[in-house]
Amino acid sequence: MIRARGGCTNCRRHRKKCDQQRPCCKRCRSLGYECSGYSNPQRWVNYAAVSTVSSNPAPQEVTSSLALPAPPPKYETKMTLPLFHQYVNYGLRMFCKGYSQSWIRPFFLDMSATSPSVPILSAAIQFYIHQGSSVPVLECIDLALKTFRYEVVSYQDTLKAGILSAGVLLCKLNFLQAQPCTPYIRMISEVYNLNTQMNFSALQQNVAVRHALELLAVMDIPQLVLGRVCPSLGLWKRFREAQDSWVGGRMTGVEVVSGMPMDLLDIFADAEHDDTENLILRLSLWEWQDESCGDTSVLDRLMAVVSIIYDRSRLPKHRHGLIGLIFPLVVVSLEVRYLKRHAEAKQIVDNVRNTIKAERTYNVTKVAFQLLDDAWNDGSSWYDIDERARSQGVEVALM
Repeated sequence: MIRARGGCTNCRRHRKKCDQQRPCCKRCRSLGYECSGYSNPQRWVNYAAVSTVSSNPAPQEVTSSLALPAPPPKYETKMTLPLFHQYVNYGLRMFCKGYSQSWIRPFFLDMSATSPSVPILSAAIQFYIHQGSSVPVLECIDLALKTFRYEVVSYQDTLKAGILSAGVLLCKLNFLQAQPCTPYIRMISEVYNLNTQMNFSALQQNVAVRHALELLAVMDIPQLVLGRVCPSLGLWKRFREAQDSWVGGRMTGVEVVSGMPMDLLDIFADAEHDDTENLILRLSLWEWQDESCGDTSVLDRLMAVVSIIYDRSRLPKHRHGLIGLIFPLVVVSLEVRYLKRHAEAKQIVDNVRNTIKAERTYNVTKVAFQLLDDAWNDGSSWYDIDERARSQGVEVALM
């Protein structure tokens, strides 16, 4: 566990030294202020935790505390435990293109021992995978959400890898239903001050916290979520900048959820703040130049890769590989004019879609394909799928 910065909210906001006496610090008492406590000023409203105003606040201060709700009801472990293990062994493959990497499975097993929210949220996801939006599933989801909220409030001044991991699972559960999850990302960031810095002294040594922050940060990358309710907080950028001071610098390799190289995700995360010319330059310098590509267009090369992965995913032992096609499938499906000129490419796209629909009937699939159908019917190169999703109040994860 990593301890949050000390001092009450008043002292921290004024950057004054706080003696951290309880229930009221000496500085607040001497000035006649109501001490705002030592936790982040948050309360639950709909998806997120937001600030409230104290009844007797210090001048120009916004203060409050996150009230502890009643403990959630106990869940039947005989039902949830098998579902949790099914999720760890099978369900995780749906969300992690790098599932074969050794750390992801033991990581969630370890987190289940430190956070009661992790097993119940994992069970809720696996239950939803099995039965969709049935009444028992919705009851399980409701219980999982109450458990998560209770745990966040109970440890709001302590950064725990288990709670962060549970937050990641909650986002995944919402993504499956095409429901907004970015408010939860914002809430977690506000509770633990992730939206200001990530340069925790123990971040490099605490592997569990590092993994949890990595999973949360990749969900905050703008291009990987359509229809965002809350804008990106720049978590991935800060997560990577924190690594600049580490021995050996930034981590390299493939990020396990998106299946993309970390340095490519760096470019995606900077896209909102980078000028167009510099962005194109960075992408061209990153791209692997292969002489065998010749004059083949980028879209032709993309379709070739999609076709190869699709053919491979039809083998029983590689069925999970289909999840890796979601992002490229959306990208190429938006190139309507290209697909209308290349009937073979359109047929490959249709085959991939039909296979995904046959195996995955989740709401996110229906919503995503409806958006792509709208793009096809629109027929122009100006169709804004992100704005269309936002207007419908849905969020579609492409990672």
